[in-house]
Amino acid sequence: MTEKPTFTQRLNLPYLMGVYAAVNGLRDAYLLVDGPQCVSFKAEHLSAKHDWRSTLLDPSGFHRIVMTGTTFDSVAFDREDTVVRLLGRIAERPEAGVVMVSCLTMCGLTGIQYERLIRPLAARTGKPFLEVRADSLEEDWLDGYAAVWEALARTADVRPIRKRKDAVVLVGHLMDRNEADGPANIAELSRMLAGAGLELVSSWPSGGSYGDLSRAGAASAVVCLPYARSTGKALARRLKVPIIETGLPFGLKASADWLRSVARPMGRVKEAERFIDAELKALLPGLEFAVPQVFLNRRLLYAGDPHLLEGFLGMAETLGFNVTAAATSRTGRLGPLGAALAPAALEEPEEAVWLSEARARGPFDLCVLSHPAWAVLGGEAGPVMEFGFPSHFHHALAPAPFLGLRGFFHFADRMAEHLMAGRMRAVERRSSAGA
Repeated sequence: MTEKPTFTQRLNLPYLMGVYAAVNGLRDAYLLVDGPQCVSFKAEHLSAKHDWRSTLLDPSGFHRIVMTGTTFDSVAFDREDTVVRLLGRIAERPEAGVVMVSCLTMCGLTGIQYERLIRPLAARTGKPFLEVRADSLEEDWLDGYAAVWEALARTADVRPIRKRKDAVVLVGHLMDRNEADGPANIAELSRMLAGAGLELVSSWPSGGSYGDLSRAGAASAVVCLPYARSTGKALARRLKVPIIETGLPFGLKASADWLRSVARPMGRVKEAERFIDAELKALLPGLEFAVPQVFLNRRLLYAGDPHLLEGFLGMAETLGFNVTAAATSRTGRLGPLGAALAPAALEEPEEAVWLSEARARGPFDLCVLSHPAWAVLGGEAGPVMEFGFPSHFHHALAPAPFLGLRGFFHFADRMAEHLMAGRMRAVERRSSAGA
């Protein structure tokens, strides 16, 4: 660390951003937030910015994120009638499949019992209601994302039905947008599971409806990824099936290991190995030229989601590039590869500290950054490839997964293009200087 802390903003995102990302992944979910007008502004970071296919905000005014308008000078007054009235109006909308309620911490401190208010509404309207815990001062966006799925795991209609021996439900992945890369990730993981003789009967989330979650009742196991561990455990208890906790299938080795970790307890090891061998034989020749000519010994920087860092470092081992600095948006989440990168891996650093660190370790051949990290660093440390949550400039119009075996090659393809574009700009600069 090259500078003392300056108490600038930390490289992280607020709790409600994660809550909204989870609601965004369930197309008929509505959320009432007890709080001031600023709670609506956070939805604008997703709708039409991060996710061009988001329906959180509606031009007609019937948004899926609704606020009470409570402010610091009205928070002490009785507002239960306002909360009940707004929740009732939301439930009247035929497209509302599930109605959620949460609040900012200042509103929660006043002691409103939202659970008490929603019980009679659920009985009267026949719609499912649930409360999402509020802890916007102590927790961040990853906690907010997990909190929504924890609430859904408690309340969704997932009564065990006739089990299918080789069926699984996928829980705990991040589907932060409905553009083509989000559904493509799920499709790729489903394809890999099918290659091992397993069927994905439900995905939490999938971009589908609240009713789609009930398909999990047919699963004979819960496959749980890192973004919602407690959700996977709660769902496994309700379904009375085993839980398979895995790493994130981001990267070539990580994806192969992920399929093995699912196939082993399901008795599908041979099928998984045959599928992995066939995939690698078909895909690896595409890297034969690119590894030595494009990736080898290139200096890369990463900043963003901590769950993606470990897979990114695994990609460095596969492709031969060097990750010489990294910053993550959450403390206590470094895996073995991330811990080995310390002290060049900073966890939830202040913006000024991380900016100074990046300048000291740069320049880089490529900076793989989420939008908040880009807002701090810009392009001064090298060419930028925007990746992660949120992304305001990179969007997916065609299916392009970044998870799974094929997702690794899509992601490597993006990196190769940005690395070559960086070289092209360097040649242009030298030509201009010579002229």
